[in-house]
Amino acid sequence: MSDVFLKLENYQVNAAITVKVEHCVAKVHSWIHVDAPSGFGKTTLIRGLAGLEPQVGGLELEGRTLTHLQARDRQMGVVFQDHLLFPSMTALENVYYGRWVRGQLGFRREKKNALIQEAKHLMDLLGLKDRYDAPIQGLSGGERQRIAILRATYWKPKLLILDEPFKGLDDQIKLKTFDYLKDFAANEQVCVICVSHPTDFKMNAEVRLQGITSGEPSHVRKFVADRP
Repeated sequence: MSDVFLKLENYQVNAAITVKVEHCVAKVHSWIHVDAPSGFGKTTLIRGLAGLEPQVGGLELEGRTLTHLQARDRQMGVVFQDHLLFPSMTALENVYYGRWVRGQLGFRREKKNALIQEAKHLMDLLGLKDRYDAPIQGLSGGERQRIAILRATYWKPKLLILDEPFKGLDDQIKLKTFDYLKDFAANEQVCVICVSHPTDFKMNAEVRLQGITSGEPSHVRKFVADRP
């Protein structure tokens, strides 16, 4: 398939539990939903994809093998449940800082003021207009969640990985955030891998990774790809 953007083939993450994906392919700007019970291994899977756990097998993005690359070289944006924001920075600084630093390290160099204005525009889209200068400790859980999402998307990764991105958001903000992520995937030509529970967002997935236990040892978790 020439239009394959993301491919997992006999992929395995070896952490406290073993997580397997025998085969999964997705086109560009696909939304991949990871579906399994609590404690099954969803977070282990996305930690592996992000390069944070030992792994073997095939993981390809745009035909490039990633399995043996470190996390910083995988061109992935990740949002974990605990957000991992920089506590010494304001909300606005958290959004633009990573992309600005990449420019200083030799990636695409951009003017800081332009980055700041773009970051403010994105914060406005997600209802954070009055929170530019807010310290991280002064943000609510839902506000931190949105800042973490903006930080992960702002530097324009090739693959976006989200662990419960809508948790703690009210229905209106949840829908606004979902629309932002879908537009981001389409406009920037990336894939999104998402762990979430709300049924309405599952229905928008092009690919679903479903956790199954049949025929596997107790320490092994297997995900099988299907299409809704």
